[in-house]
Amino acid sequence: MKKTIIFLTSFFLLFTSFVFSQDGSLDTSFDTDGKVTTDINLDNDNGNGIAIQSDGKIVVVGYTWNNIDSRNEFVVVRYNTDGSLDNAFGTSGKVTTAFGGSGEAYAVAIQSDGKIVVAGVANSDFALVRYNTDGSLDTSFDVDGKVTTGFGGDEHYASGLSIQSDGRIVVAGYIENYTTNEFDFAVARYNTDGSLDITFDSDGKVITDFNGNNDAGRGVAIQSDGKIVVVGDSDDFSSAVFAVARYNTDGSLDTSFDSDGKVTTGIITSSYCYSVAIQTDGKIVAAGQTFDGTSFDHFALVRYNTNGSLDTSFDGDGKLTTDFGNYSYAYSVAIQSDGKIIAGGDLFGKFASARYNIDGSLDTSYDGDGKVVTAIGPNDDKGKSIAIQSDGKIVFAGTAVNSSNTNTDLAVVQYNNSISTSISVDIKVFLEGPYNSLNMNTSLTVPTTSPYTEDPETVSSIPNISGNEVVDWVLVQLRDQNNESNILESQSAFLLQDGTVVDVDGSSPVQFSQPGNTSYYIAVKHRNHLAVMSNSPVAF
Repeated sequence: MKKTIIFLTSFFLLFTSFVFSQDGSLDTSFDTDGKVTTDINLDNDNGNGIAIQSDGKIVVVGYTWNNIDSRNEFVVVRYNTDGSLDNAFGTSGKVTTAFGGSGEAYAVAIQSDGKIVVAGVANSDFALVRYNTDGSLDTSFDVDGKVTTGFGGDEHYASGLSIQSDGRIVVAGYIENYTTNEFDFAVARYNTDGSLDITFDSDGKVITDFNGNNDAGRGVAIQSDGKIVVVGDSDDFSSAVFAVARYNTDGSLDTSFDSDGKVTTGIITSSYCYSVAIQTDGKIVAAGQTFDGTSFDHFALVRYNTNGSLDTSFDGDGKLTTDFGNYSYAYSVAIQSDGKIIAGGDLFGKFASARYNIDGSLDTSYDGDGKVVTAIGPNDDKGKSIAIQSDGKIVFAGTAVNSSNTNTDLAVVQYNNSISTSISVDIKVFLEGPYNSLNMNTSLTVPTTSPYTEDPETVSSIPNISGNEVVDWVLVQLRDQNNESNILESQSAFLLQDGTVVDVDGSSPVQFSQPGNTSYYIAVKHRNHLAVMSNSPVAF
């Protein structure tokens, strides 16, 4: 993103205007209106999980009702980047997989080799399927491409899936015991061939209880150090709270995380957690819902420090809620490359999403108020899983009622989203000494190496720009919007006669690697003049 700034002894700021598609607006390059629905078997279909391939193709998983066999079956659909079905995948972009009984898919991840791993529930057990890139079952994965796993309980529900850097597959959910009527977190890890990884708690499976309560694991993420974070909720039969467990790579609870590897967090009243994402700084973001005690459920987010304590730099106490004016549930969370947080779910029968700044405040550059609500069918749409394309666009999958209001279909929505990963700054600076009321004199001898130790740039020769020669080197700095003494980045640059500051190539604006969509103090230094700085942060 580019800004133009003029300095004249002290700062006078002039900003250029730029027009982009509004962040959060529907992307009309995606099936012309930004929305796609897909019918599978002329019956009820439900979308639950989404993943983006390295080529930008979109994979959505869920389940479809097989009316002939009276059962639900896994369904996987792949879309091209324009929203059309990918005919190179399965039959016209669609694949269904039966387990002999009912099967429902809830999560999907893409391996580094492009194979597609899908997790869910089949015949009351964890179920895992791996597909080749063409949609066929991968027979190198447990012989037939399918694996089911029980934990010794009566029901086993898998809804979270993540792939480690070494290719091993982690699945999270919960088990139910009919006799005790209790639920516990359940985690399984599989080798790349589909076998249980016995280096993970000796049998590949871990069960975790939170103080005898009903504990449901729902989402999972892998830290950069390989530790496994599972989120869900813990219900003491009167009120539910967010629950987080962190495991070492061997499956043991990580006692450096809140001393026992487990954390629970109440928000308002009953709170349920569905999804987790890890920031680049290691902080953990969990998303779900909380009841306000009187009227509605609301989006709820919690951010934890790496030791499990609440991050008080996030909305003051580490917790926030977002009111959409009716019942709303955040089922999915993702982190943009610029650190902003996207949460997605549904608002009383419509897709709903919110974007937050790093400090937890709503990002008003996202559709004006930080919130987007999208209706697809005539009623009862459910947004379930959100992902971010490499170009920054936001893709949101779930379920929508068809136009005839008879059955549900898989639904995908794509939103415009600009993520600035660098800053381009146009600056004009007039030095008081050489200024002659029109431009600046060029009496200084300009060395080929910048005199600033912060960025000692060297050029082979000083650019020769006819009619607008180089006056001298200057140093341009971006500083922290919350602490102007904290210098984030410095760039040596050339000052031209008309006051323009350019990169060392003699023509380009000065480039910084700091992310856009935020604000910075801007300072300029010259070796023979006092430095100057903006009197307030400048928004990019």
